[in-house]
Order: sequence, then C-alpha cells, then structure tokens
Amino acid sequence: MYTYQQLIKDCKKFKLQDLVVDSIGISEDGRDIPYVHLGDKRGKQIIIQGAIHAREWPTALLVVKQIIALSKIPFDNLGGIYFIPMTNPDGNTILDSGNMLYKANINGVDLNTNFDAAWGHGLQNVRVSGTSDFIGNYPFCQNETRALRNFTLKIRPVMTISYHAKGKEIYYLFNQTKEIKRRDRKIAAFVADWLEYKLVETVGGPGYPIVSAGGYKDWCISSLGIPSLTIEIISDDFEHPLTAEMLTADEIKAHINLPIKLLEIL
Repeated sequence: MYTYQQLIKDCKKFKLQDLVVDSIGISEDGRDIPYVHLGDKRGKQIIIQGAIHAREWPTALLVVKQIIALSKIPFDNLGGIYFIPMTNPDGNTILDSGNMLYKANINGVDLNTNFDAAWGHGLQNVRVSGTSDFIGNYPFCQNETRALRNFTLKIRPVMTISYHAKGKEIYYLFNQTKEIKRRDRKIAAFVADWLEYKLVETVGGPGYPIVSAGGYKDWCISSLGIPSLTIEIISDDFEHPLTAEMLTADEIKAHINLPIKLLEIL
C-alpha cells in the first residue's frame, strides 16, 4: 500500500529536486496535506487531487507517478498544475492499521460528501458517522474539505480532476446549463478517448436521481463554473481492497501526459 509516510518521504525528495512543495492545510488529526506544483504559476492552472477516499489509495500513487514523470519535461509556458496526491491522510493511516475498506476521514466523515453542492441530497448519503457516505454535520465541517475549498478559491483553476477508484469511468455532470454542459462534455469526451474510459452521461444529469452529492467535483462545477472531472481508475474486474498491481503500467502511461494535453486544449 502507498502510505502517507511514503508520500512525505517522496515530498522531501521533490524538495531536494527544487520542486515547489507545500501544504494546502492540516487534517483533522494534525497532518499536513501536501501539494506539489509543476510548471509556471502564471497562466492557466489545473488542480489534480487524489485519495480523498482512503481505500482508493492507488490514486495517490498515480498522482505521484505523474509528478515524477512530468517534473522532467518543459511546460512551454502552458501554465501549471497543482498536484494534491492525498487529500485524506488520516484515513490512509486507518488503512495502515488494517481496515483496508475504510473510505472516510478520522471522524468517520466521507469527505467527498462534505462540500456545499446539493449537500445531503444524494440517495447514498447518510447522517451517521461510519466508514463511508456520512455527510458530516454541515458542509465544510472538516479541516480537509475547508482546506481544499480555500486552496481552490486561492488558485482559481481553470479545471480540476479528482481521481477515484474504481471502474475506468469519467463523471462530468452536475446540473450544468446547456452551453456549459456542452463545453464540459467536450472536455470529458476528450479525456475519455485519451484514457479509453467510459464517459458516464447519466449520473448528475437532468432527470436522473442524485446517487451521491456534496463532492469536490460537484462544488467546483456549481460554485466556480469550471469543468471538473471525477476519473475512476482501475478496472471494475477487480474488487476492494485494491493493490498496486491493479494499476497497470499501460494505464499509468495513459495518465502521465493527460494534464499537459488538458493545458493545451483549455
């Protein structure tokens, strides 16, 4: 398993390579939530975040592999990318203690249901603390979601990507208007073609029930008006708990250059 301790070690290596490494804030249990920036801080910026659900830790590993690969190439004045490999470090430490199916943070809050975007209206949302789906007592009641919200407002990205696992699917809908929906679908379709993933046209779309709500993607779309994708890595042929071997070399390779391609087309 890729652990929070390993992420901290990798961030120390990134600093030694003169990469920009900092923190978006502190978790509920007092852990830094590191980010790494590549490219130019002027111009267009993309935020990529992973492991907001603890058991989906391979997303953190994928984001770190993106950082390693993309740190070696020029961005040619395209802008920059902020990588947040592990938004839920406390949850990762719970996995490390043996509960490999745990999704929530240290308080039993599912962080991807705690944003102010149709908060509490998802069919799967629950109001009792547990391993998943608990929305919290009110939007942004957790340090992690407040930190990601405040950081996003500070950066004002042109797009965000949230890595989840599993299914090899892409979600882009959250009640967008027609013109914005066409814009966002075009971007999502490009990503789906690039990764050879399924583009989901129902969840979050008009006329369909909201399965889950209060996600980071949902908030970015509704509050900032920017395209925001949830990308589910790893084939649905696998079951939880996940292993590093389920994230294949070909899949990693497809994701490596995706951020650069997005900066080119946005």
